[in-house]
Formats: sequence, structure tokens, C-alpha cells
Amino acid sequence: MFFIKTKGNSLSLIMATISLSGWVTSMYLYDNFLMYQLRVSEGKTINAYNILDSAFRHSISEDHMYSMVTDWVLKGSSAEVGSLTTICNRNPIILMEISPSFTEFFILKVCSVIKY
Repeated sequence: MFFIKTKGNSLSLIMATISLSGWVTSMYLYDNFLMYQLRVSEGKTINAYNILDSAFRHSISEDHMYSMVTDWVLKGSSAEVGSLTTICNRNPIILMEISPSFTEFFILKVCSVIKY
């Protein structure tokens, strides 16, 4: 009788330990997933910024940049349109770092062009 009771208690202890280790493992994996998702999101923004920085590097005026954007949109999907879409959806203020021609009003104007 004592053997059966001890066996049941040890089985309960093993089951509780397995259950608890599952919860701890899932919390660890979830935390790592969130960190990975944040790094991927930052990477998308950095890549889009670099593409647009290269595209607008030699632009001298708002008119020139606006004509470039409208030309990209008319030609269809491209790396520049995708990058501009990413920046406009995530953090459009970053465009101010690319060129002093990007004011808040101009950013709104440019981002409204790519909205389909």
C-alpha cells in the first residue's frame, strides 16, 4: 500500500515538473520570438532607409523628388516604391534625415502618392 501511494506521488511530481518546464520553455521561446520579430522589423526599416537614401542622394529640390516618386509609382512596383511604402507605414519622420527638403508637409504629400 505504501509503495502505491509513493508511486502515485512521484508520478504527480514528475507530471508537475514536466508541465512547469513546458511553461518555462514556452515563455522563453515566446520572448525570443518577440525579440526576433523586433530585429526583423528594424531590419526592414533600415533596408528601406538605405534604398531611399541612395535614390534621393542627388536630388536638389522637392519638385525633383516628387517627380521621381510619381515616376516610380507610374512605372509600377520597384524597390523604391516598396521602401517608401515601408517607411511611410512605419515611421515617415525618418525621411527628414535623408534630405532637408523633406518637411512634414512634403512627407505627407509623398506618402499620399503611394497610397493605392
